[in-house]
Amino acid sequence: MLNALFESVRVKLNLSVYFCYRYDGRNGLILEEHGGLTPTQSGAASHLALGQGPCGLVAADRAPHVFNRVRGSKDARLAYARAIGLAAYVGTPLMQGDTLLGTLGFGRKATMPFSRAEVQFLRAICSFVAIAKNRLRTELTLWETTCARDALAVEQTRLVDRIATLSRLSDTSAVASTLAHEMTQPLTAAANYIASAEMALGGLGDADILRRLVQARTQITRSAQIIAKARQLVETGTVANEHANLCEVLSDSLELALADHDGAAPAMIYDIDPSVTALVGDGVQITQVMTNLLRNAATALRGVASPTITVSCRRTQDGTVEIGVIDNGPGFDPEADSARFHQRATSTTGGLGIGLSVCRSIVAAHHGTIRAENTAQGGAAVYFTLPGQ
Repeated sequence: MLNALFESVRVKLNLSVYFCYRYDGRNGLILEEHGGLTPTQSGAASHLALGQGPCGLVAADRAPHVFNRVRGSKDARLAYARAIGLAAYVGTPLMQGDTLLGTLGFGRKATMPFSRAEVQFLRAICSFVAIAKNRLRTELTLWETTCARDALAVEQTRLVDRIATLSRLSDTSAVASTLAHEMTQPLTAAANYIASAEMALGGLGDADILRRLVQARTQITRSAQIIAKARQLVETGTVANEHANLCEVLSDSLELALADHDGAAPAMIYDIDPSVTALVGDGVQITQVMTNLLRNAATALRGVASPTITVSCRRTQDGTVEIGVIDNGPGFDPEADSARFHQRATSTTGGLGIGLSVCRSIVAAHHGTIRAENTAQGGAAVYFTLPGQ
């Protein structure tokens, strides 16, 4: 891009060289494009620190500079410019808001200073170059993020196949330990990719894209928490005894359950006892139970007219809290009733058969019970209990 631009104006402006540097916060200025330099000359100027040479001075000050007496100057920062025979030099920082993208400088060997009109013209060119480079930078970051997402999708597919194999094992501890080990790397890598994308965009990207990156990083962090809690449950049989905010549990569960839902989301009805504001137990694991039940309900409602899910929460006579997830779908298969919560039973077509088993294990660790039944209207309902406050 810049080579063609340089060639189009070099004769008219009597230009001899140009330098375009990209600013890297860690490595300083990196020579990205140039014209009119020999390989030796470009090699000597390939990296600059802030304040080093005229380009480094422009970057350090974040302000344009004009040097019209390079040859007669004793300034050590102009030594390189004198060495390559320049008589005058004009440099401009490439800025996007308050962010330094790099610098663009032009030099001439003819003994004639840059006029005010020439300086203004070259600065106008630099403004357009800054806009173009920022757009390319943003598009590159988004492309890299998309590639990282696609790579993660491939890894997730591999893990699903691995989970299907592991779910046939009778030793639940081996399943949990293996999954925890295998999922840590892709989750960590995905979180790093997204964090890098956020830093690279530096607030310059589309607000919706930045919001989605934050949401993705939040869900990856939450997945890592679920893995850690599952491993704790299997290895120790214990759960955290804390107070989880009911509204947060319901909100997070619904967001997770419908994250990959195809089509319109089902209508939600909440029948909540106002006296129940918090749940006693491990908030992450309770959210996992609710996410499984809501996802199963949403899946069962595909193709149903006016799909609706009701979430109920009430305090029972014995002081426990009972939570229900009720849908208006086709209901459970009566023949599978006795095995519904067994390890490889599944309530969804193509499911792995471990969701309901995990729910049962988590509820049992909270000293609660879980049951499933068909409603009088033909839908499915799952109820589980937790300790009271």
